Amino acid sequence: MDGKEVTGYDEPGELWIKGPAVTLGYLKNEKATKETFVDGYMRTGDEAVVRKSPSGNEHVFIVDRIKELIKVKVCINPLVYPFLAFFLDEILTFS
Repeated sequence: MDGKEVTGYDEPGELWIKGPAVTLGYLKNEKATKETFVDGYMRTGDEAVVRKSPSGNEHVFIVDRIKELIKVKVCINPLVYPFLAFFLDEILTFS
């Protein structure tokens, strides 16, 4: 991960997100906020790739984890994904 924006398909990079449903920072933890939030984007710590389907739609796939964290199993109903996408203005990936 060298900090430059990924512009092609199937190139892995860190997923950054921005939108009205994304938190603005950590409460009373300025250090964590500075490490995680850059220019209004939240660095998710997920490694992602963007792929184009045969129909021309672009899809974001999480392929790995960059940051270490406490991992728990979470099951997200696939019907929720369009709802999540509605609240994210922009999705960027950086290598």
